[in-house]
Amino acid sequence: MITLNIDLTDDIDAVFYLKVLVTLAKGDDGQIDAQELEFIRAQADLLAADVTPYLGDGSHSIDFTKPIDPPSRETALAIVRDGVALGYIHGDFRGEQKTVLYAVALSLGLTRVDVDAVEEWLKEFWAVLKKGDDLLHNR
Repeated sequence: MITLNIDLTDDIDAVFYLKVLVTLAKGDDGQIDAQELEFIRAQADLLAADVTPYLGDGSHSIDFTKPIDPPSRETALAIVRDGVALGYIHGDFRGEQKTVLYAVALSLGLTRVDVDAVEEWLKEFWAVLKKGDDLLHNR
């Protein structure tokens, strides 16, 4: 698993960020699997925050069908970045997951173009990491 440590600073609203990540990970079945939870906990650790209160019964979930006050652009982009990463944990990120992230991004003040740009950037980033790993292991 790859954890992205891309300068999560004080500009990130950790509580909002974690609530949204948990909401995205729960998806339509209300469950977070072990790999997703590991990723979310790693991101919470980077922010020196505790995600445990947001993992329970869903009372802390964000309802994106209602208007919200958009967070800072930094928080919104961190959410999109990690929403894309969550989507790729089990393979290809498309369909319902992508549709949901587009809707979330819109409510955060971002666009589909922003989501697509972040996804492309992550693919390039992961390709560079893979190339380094391949070089290291003579593949």
